[in-house]
Amino acid sequence: MKSRILLNLALAAAVAALGLFAFLKPRPGTGPEYRLSGLNPSEVTEFRVERAGLPALEIRKRSGRWTMTAPIPGRVELLKVQRVLDLTGATSRQRFAADDLQRFELAPPALVITLQGERFALGMRNPVSQEQYVGTRDGVFLVAPRFAAAVPARAEDWLSRQPLADPESPVAFEMPGFTIRSVDGKWTVSPERSDLSQDDLNRWVQEWRSARAGAVERGPKTPQGESFTLRLKDDRAVPFRILRREPEVVLVRTDENLQYHFSRENGAPLLNLPAREKR
Repeated sequence: MKSRILLNLALAAAVAALGLFAFLKPRPGTGPEYRLSGLNPSEVTEFRVERAGLPALEIRKRSGRWTMTAPIPGRVELLKVQRVLDLTGATSRQRFAADDLQRFELAPPALVITLQGERFALGMRNPVSQEQYVGTRDGVFLVAPRFAAAVPARAEDWLSRQPLADPESPVAFEMPGFTIRSVDGKWTVSPERSDLSQDDLNRWVQEWRSARAGAVERGPKTPQGESFTLRLKDDRAVPFRILRREPEVVLVRTDENLQYHFSRENGAPLLNLPAREKR
């Protein structure tokens, strides 16, 4: 009798599993293709990212540049913004009624992206196709999982890792112990170094222009350490502090209150001129 009861329970579980599989299995589609949004990515000037258990992110386009306004003010990586805006072009061949959102893990969703006031709730992945369930005002859709995967969880991971923004063009570097300045289109160094060629100085300046930190985070309230200043072509001054030189190089851009972490190999050349060649 006991074995028969266990057998019946096993059969009931199998039937339930098959029912769930049938419910979640994407239907091969020759039907219409649904577009999740009517937005054009060029129309989006702001978006919000809400993830369970984390502060909401607010990102806006200002004067042609994307900036995070909360929770950490700062420039953001353009590529990461573009990946989020790709959601405006997402399409699906599967649409479900939004009458039982718990089945799709959309009540509540783990992630919500709001583009220009248009809300996209991202739920579970379909166990068969690995596509993502996305809820909008028009229903629930199955889309490629790359949209959720492209959204960094931590606010710090959105920040640009370049200490200098792309439009910022330095004309002088007032560093601890030396100054490099552009004079009549050529770079000069003070105190003078006869062993450094114009190519050497050009390479050093280019290292700064292309510098990319390994990590970025909010800076301390009152950063300590040596200070230096980069002066830009538009007459602005960009102030920095050297928070650490060992075992990694940590620079704080004090006007943005952000600190940039470099390995010593990548960071030390930004603070020192090339060594004199031994003869």
